[in-house]
Amino acid sequence: MREAKYETVEIMVDAELLEQLKPIIEPMGLTPESLAVQFIEWCVAPETQNEAISLLIKWKEEMELSSRQSR
Repeated sequence: MREAKYETVEIMVDAELLEQLKPIIEPMGLTPESLAVQFIEWCVAPETQNEAISLLIKWKEEMELSSRQSR
């Protein structure tokens, strides 16, 4: 088994958004940090990667559309 190498990642999140997230994930035993790690693992796992790519593309398009509409 290969030794795991870790990278520290800093993610800036709107404080209000973070406060809205915490009560949703805390009953599941999750922290914002563990949720971020699980999301990254889900994105790269071979069995979920295609679904992740499809959803990421969809979300990106929705964000771009929303951004254009708010101008």
